[in-house]
Amino acid sequence: WYEDQIGHPAFAARFGGDAYILNASRGGGILASKWYDAEDIHRCFDALSNAHPPKELQQIIKEGTQVSVANTFNTLHRTLIRGVASPFLHARFVQVLWGAYYDTGKITSERVDKYEQLITYRNWASHHPVLCGIIRITDEVLFPMMGLKNVRVTGLQCVSTGADACAHSITWTD
Repeated sequence: WYEDQIGHPAFAARFGGDAYILNASRGGGILASKWYDAEDIHRCFDALSNAHPPKELQQIIKEGTQVSVANTFNTLHRTLIRGVASPFLHARFVQVLWGAYYDTGKITSERVDKYEQLITYRNWASHHPVLCGIIRITDEVLFPMMGLKNVRVTGLQCVSTGADACAHSITWTD
Protein backbone atom coordinates (compact mmCIF):
# COMPACT_ATOMS: atom_id res chain seq x y z
CA TRP A 1 0.00 0.00 0.00
CA TYR A 2 2.69 2.48 0.99
CA GLU A 3 4.72 1.69 -2.12
CA ASP A 4 1.63 2.46 -4.23
CA GLN A 5 1.29 5.80 -2.43
CA ILE A 6 4.85 7.04 -2.96
CA GLY A 7 5.97 5.03 -6.00
CA HIS A 8 8.54 2.28 -6.31
CA PRO A 9 11.65 4.48 -6.74
CA ALA A 10 10.90 6.48 -3.57
CA PHE A 11 9.99 3.31 -1.69
CA ALA A 12 13.23 1.56 -2.69
CA ALA A 13 15.28 4.64 -1.79
CA ARG A 14 13.55 5.05 1.58
CA PHE A 15 13.87 1.44 2.73
CA GLY A 16 16.88 0.21 0.75
CA GLY A 17 17.85 -3.32 1.70
CA ASP A 18 15.07 -3.53 4.27
CA ALA A 19 12.32 -3.29 1.64
CA TYR A 20 12.06 -7.09 1.50
CA ILE A 21 10.70 -7.07 5.06
CA LEU A 22 7.72 -5.03 3.98
CA ASN A 23 7.02 -7.36 1.05
CA ALA A 24 5.39 -4.43 -0.72
CA SER A 25 5.29 -6.08 -4.12
CA ARG A 26 3.24 -8.98 -2.77
CA GLY A 27 0.30 -7.43 -0.97
CA GLY A 28 1.64 -4.41 0.85
CA GLY A 29 2.24 -5.75 4.32
CA ILE A 30 4.63 -7.40 6.69
CA LEU A 31 4.63 -11.14 6.12
CA ALA A 32 3.00 -13.12 8.91
CA SER A 33 4.69 -16.32 7.77
CA LYS A 34 7.88 -15.76 9.75
CA TRP A 35 9.22 -13.73 12.66
CA TYR A 36 11.29 -10.67 11.89
CA ASP A 37 13.85 -9.21 14.24
CA ALA A 38 12.50 -6.14 15.96
CA GLU A 39 15.62 -4.21 14.89
CA ASP A 40 14.74 -4.78 11.22
CA ILE A 41 11.15 -3.66 11.69
CA HIS A 42 12.29 -0.67 13.76
CA ARG A 43 14.65 0.45 10.96
CA CYS A 44 11.69 0.42 8.56
CA PHE A 45 9.48 2.32 10.99
CA ASP A 46 12.29 4.81 11.70
CA ALA A 47 12.69 5.41 7.95
CA LEU A 48 8.95 5.96 7.68
CA SER A 49 8.95 8.31 10.69
CA ASN A 50 11.91 10.30 9.40
CA ALA A 51 10.27 10.78 5.99
CA HIS A 52 7.03 12.38 7.24
CA PRO A 53 5.98 15.11 9.66
CA PRO A 54 3.99 13.77 12.66
CA LYS A 55 0.47 14.56 11.41
CA GLU A 56 1.21 13.08 7.99
CA LEU A 57 2.78 10.02 9.62
CA GLN A 58 -0.36 9.49 11.73
CA GLN A 59 -2.50 9.61 8.59
CA ILE A 60 -0.23 7.11 6.84
CA ILE A 61 -0.40 4.78 9.86
CA LYS A 62 -4.19 5.07 9.91
CA GLU A 63 -4.76 4.50 6.20
CA GLY A 64 -2.14 1.76 5.92
CA THR A 65 -3.53 -0.11 8.92
CA GLN A 66 -7.10 0.15 7.66
CA VAL A 67 -6.06 -1.27 4.27
CA SER A 68 -3.99 -4.02 5.90
CA VAL A 69 -6.78 -5.10 8.25
CA ALA A 70 -9.32 -5.02 5.41
CA ASN A 71 -7.02 -7.24 3.35
CA THR A 72 -6.40 -9.59 6.28
CA PHE A 73 -10.03 -10.14 7.22
CA ASN A 74 -12.03 -11.60 4.36
CA THR A 75 -15.83 -11.74 4.31
CA LEU A 76 -15.88 -14.99 6.30
CA HIS A 77 -13.64 -13.53 9.03
CA ARG A 78 -15.78 -10.39 9.26
CA THR A 79 -18.96 -12.47 9.48
CA LEU A 80 -17.48 -14.62 12.26
CA ILE A 81 -16.24 -11.59 14.16
CA ARG A 82 -19.63 -9.89 13.93
CA GLY A 83 -21.39 -13.10 15.00
CA VAL A 84 -19.24 -14.25 17.90
CA ALA A 85 -16.76 -11.55 18.93
CA SER A 86 -17.48 -9.11 21.73
CA PRO A 87 -15.55 -6.86 24.10
CA PHE A 88 -15.97 -9.60 26.72
CA LEU A 89 -14.31 -12.21 24.48
CA HIS A 90 -11.66 -9.71 23.45
CA ALA A 91 -10.75 -9.30 27.13
CA ARG A 92 -10.72 -13.03 27.67
CA PHE A 93 -8.56 -14.02 24.67
CA VAL A 94 -6.50 -10.93 23.88
CA GLN A 95 -3.27 -12.35 25.32
CA VAL A 96 -3.62 -15.49 23.20
CA LEU A 97 -4.17 -13.38 20.09
CA TRP A 98 -1.24 -11.15 21.02
CA GLY A 99 1.01 -14.21 21.33
CA ALA A 100 0.25 -15.15 17.74
CA TYR A 101 1.99 -11.96 16.58
CA TYR A 102 4.47 -10.99 19.31
CA ASP A 103 6.85 -13.03 21.40
CA THR A 104 6.95 -10.63 24.37
CA GLY A 105 4.53 -8.43 26.22
CA LYS A 106 1.55 -8.68 28.49
CA ILE A 107 -1.70 -7.23 27.24
CA THR A 108 -4.84 -6.70 29.26
CA SER A 109 -8.27 -5.70 28.07
CA GLU A 110 -10.51 -4.54 30.90
CA ARG A 111 -14.12 -3.46 30.79
CA VAL A 112 -14.30 0.00 32.39
CA ASP A 113 -18.07 0.32 32.02
CA LYS A 114 -20.83 -0.79 29.66
CA TYR A 115 -19.37 1.20 26.74
CA GLU A 116 -15.65 1.39 27.44
CA GLN A 117 -12.70 -0.99 27.32
CA LEU A 118 -9.17 -0.19 28.55
CA ILE A 119 -6.31 -1.90 26.71
CA THR A 120 -2.85 -1.91 28.34
CA TYR A 121 0.45 -3.29 26.99
CA ARG A 122 3.39 -3.96 29.30
CA ASN A 123 6.88 -5.43 28.85
CA TRP A 124 6.64 -5.32 25.06
CA ALA A 125 10.30 -5.62 24.05
CA SER A 126 9.70 -4.90 20.35
CA HIS A 127 7.67 -1.73 21.00
CA HIS A 128 7.99 1.11 18.49
CA PRO A 129 5.79 4.25 18.41
CA VAL A 130 4.66 3.46 14.84
CA LEU A 131 3.75 -0.08 15.81
CA CYS A 132 1.91 1.23 18.86
CA GLY A 133 -0.15 3.42 16.52
CA ILE A 134 -0.86 0.44 14.27
CA ILE A 135 -2.17 -1.52 17.26
CA ARG A 136 -4.52 1.34 18.24
CA ILE A 137 -5.87 1.71 14.70
CA THR A 138 -6.37 -2.06 14.46
CA ASP A 139 -8.76 -1.83 17.42
CA GLU A 140 -10.46 1.10 15.69
CA VAL A 141 -11.21 -1.28 12.80
CA LEU A 142 -11.77 -4.49 14.80
CA PHE A 143 -14.33 -3.24 17.34
CA PRO A 144 -16.81 -2.00 14.69
CA MET A 145 -16.51 -5.46 13.08
CA MET A 146 -18.04 -6.76 16.32
CA GLY A 147 -21.15 -4.75 15.49
CA LEU A 148 -20.36 -1.93 17.92
CA LYS A 149 -21.39 1.58 16.87
CA ASN A 150 -19.54 4.91 17.02
CA VAL A 151 -16.29 3.27 18.07
CA ARG A 152 -13.64 5.70 19.22
CA VAL A 153 -10.09 4.78 20.22
CA THR A 154 -8.12 7.23 22.35
CA GLY A 155 -4.42 6.84 23.05
CA LEU A 156 -3.78 7.37 26.75
CA GLN A 157 -0.07 6.75 27.29
CA CYS A 158 2.98 5.28 25.58
CA VAL A 159 6.34 4.01 26.75
CA SER A 160 7.89 6.18 24.02
CA THR A 161 6.93 9.23 26.06
CA GLY A 162 8.15 7.81 29.38
CA ALA A 163 5.08 5.93 30.60
CA ASP A 164 5.51 2.51 32.22
CA ALA A 165 3.02 0.97 29.76
CA CYS A 166 1.14 1.75 26.58
CA ALA A 167 -2.61 2.14 26.90
CA HIS A 168 -5.63 3.20 24.93
CA SER A 169 -9.34 3.27 25.61
CA ILE A 170 -12.10 2.14 23.30
CA THR A 171 -15.58 3.59 23.62
CA TRP A 172 -18.76 2.86 21.69
CA THR A 173 -22.53 3.32 21.79
CA ASP A 174 -25.53 1.06 21.25
